[in-house]
Amino acid sequence: MFQHGNTADHYFQTYIWSKRAVDSGDTSRKRMMGLGIDRYLVNLGQKQLFASQASKPLDSECWCLEQVEESYPDNDRKATTGKTLVEALTWVGTLNKDHPKCSAPTQCSSKPLKPTPRGTVPGLW
Repeated sequence: MFQHGNTADHYFQTYIWSKRAVDSGDTSRKRMMGLGIDRYLVNLGQKQLFASQASKPLDSECWCLEQVEESYPDNDRKATTGKTLVEALTWVGTLNKDHPKCSAPTQCSSKPLKPTPRGTVPGLW
């Protein structure tokens, strides 16, 4: 799997191969589908669907959740990655727990991402 590749295409391969595994009956790879497509979208400058990607901007010691496509159904997030948007923000809060300067977890705002409307990822959204 190319979850830690060098280009957006590598991350898309993560999605493709994970989806193939899920379609073949290995439902344990559903989470990897979400991680791969989110990393792919964020690297293309688009909002993620599954709320799985966080980052720490260079000018900050606080982690934030990369911007999320709010119109994507939260129950689909939960079914694929095991987390709702609120649960993903809680996860980011745990990354910041040892940093008193970090307030409540938020979505990143340092680099605006484009919307990811329905139809962006054929067969998924």
